Amino acid sequence: MKIFKKLVLIGLAGVLALGLAACGDKSGDSSGFDDGIFEADSSETLAGTGATGGPISFTSRVAAFDRSAPSHVVVRVDLENGFDHVTVQNMTVPDEYVKYSNGKLAIHQDYFTNEFDTHFDAALTVYDDAGNYSNECRMVIADKIIYTADELMQINSSAEALSQYYVLGNDISFAGKTFTMIGCVTDSDRDSVDNPFRGLFEGAGHTISDVTIDKSGGGAEAANGFQVGLFKSVGSGGVVRNLAAKNITVRAGGGIGGGLVGVNGGTVTNCYVESTVTALRWNEPCGGMIGFNNAGVTVDGCVAVSNVQGLAFCGGNFGSITNSYALAKTGSALAELGGFLHAGVEADPYKEGFEVKNHFACDMFEGTTTNCTVYEGEENQGMLNTPSNLSNLDVKYWNLTSSGPVLWKMFLGNPSSAA
Repeated sequence: MKIFKKLVLIGLAGVLALGLAACGDKSGDSSGFDDGIFEADSSETLAGTGATGGPISFTSRVAAFDRSAPSHVVVRVDLENGFDHVTVQNMTVPDEYVKYSNGKLAIHQDYFTNEFDTHFDAALTVYDDAGNYSNECRMVIADKIIYTADELMQINSSAEALSQYYVLGNDISFAGKTFTMIGCVTDSDRDSVDNPFRGLFEGAGHTISDVTIDKSGGGAEAANGFQVGLFKSVGSGGVVRNLAAKNITVRAGGGIGGGLVGVNGGTVTNCYVESTVTALRWNEPCGGMIGFNNAGVTVDGCVAVSNVQGLAFCGGNFGSITNSYALAKTGSALAELGGFLHAGVEADPYKEGFEVKNHFACDMFEGTTTNCTVYEGEENQGMLNTPSNLSNLDVKYWNLTSSGPVLWKMFLGNPSSAA
């Protein structure tokens, strides 16, 4: 929910005058911003970005303000016709807080501090001098921009932290580091009820890699391994988007394992995973992307490349999966077509489980898969390397290359300190 701080009208003119002196206008003096903000980005910074194109062409697809460490927000956008103004969630940002120069739009940290007192997922819209406008860049008022493995693991520190908004600021490898599933607090099957991730995780095209989650032991360990994934569980209202996960190994004990999400009760969009997923129980739902997708939830525009014991994308699907792709790598042990997957339903006619009708996902009850494709077998291992085979993916977020689909890098960072 958006909560804006009320501006005190008395003395507002004086405050704005100070703002003008501090920040300069939108096309001239930049005294309110660090001089380095408007320098050209390095080729390393711009690697893997691309641009949306058009008279207002974004390189940034995601802008973010970090409430825990405020700094100016910088958006990379090229304008053919000159800059006029910018809005955040349909509110025009006053000129004294804005400057556009050299393909960069800077918004002063004081604007966000004054206007927002909680996290928010907003729309950022840029207007040019010719009357064109574009909102192809999200504006996340984040509780934290995450840059390190330790910061990522702090999401599990409390129920409040599991409901906050995060933006991934760069790629993070867990090689040689300890990883705990996001949404895993008690390490029991109660986590999906009591401690799911209910916040926003904006991956911004960055990658979490080199994670092994092994819950394959017997006894209590098998029971605790019933919901396994990079995100153990995503709860109602939780959102995971624009995230890549590579070299993810999941070994589920009791079943229900996914390379990205064990149990999904929220929304997952524009995500990519390369995973190895296995389970002790063959008749429990396991998938390369998601173990179990709850009723009423949505997964859209995602790609799973996996060596999997189960289904190539999603084990059990009660919800909606659209515009997604799965590649079952050679060596996968896919569930038998015509066989049955158990889903904890003990009453007839579902006591024996739900029939596996394809290797993408096992739809259960009202679950649906629409515009989804699974590739399997030795002869189909290169099918994701042909862009025309991926026409359901949104090219604003995906770079469809001859080596396979890659998420664009969408958040390019803010200055490290504010003026």
